[in-house]
Amino acid sequence: MDLPPEVVGHIFQFLPLPDVFRARRVSSQWSIAFRCIPNSSWKRILADYPGGQPPNTKKGRKTPPFFFAMKTMNEFRKFVDGKRYEEALFYATRNGHHALINQLFK
Repeated sequence: MDLPPEVVGHIFQFLPLPDVFRARRVSSQWSIAFRCIPNSSWKRILADYPGGQPPNTKKGRKTPPFFFAMKTMNEFRKFVDGKRYEEALFYATRNGHHALINQLFK
């Protein structure tokens, strides 16, 4: 049974950010729903998990929030997967991602 993308997008709004990224891979329909999450919801998701919003620059304001979240998580994951924890900590502190720092110590 297929759910409308709006319903799947609404479900995404209540998931932690890592789960949102995993859930978008369930199907092409869920991937579409991922891209349809409203910006206001992305702002809440970003504030709750990585600890910050996109930079308040011209480029930061034009960048879609989901792209900012994906870039942040991918950069951080590169360091962690490579067991380069010092670089992961430096990246997280330099960019104000306090919740990512918390993930390093779990």
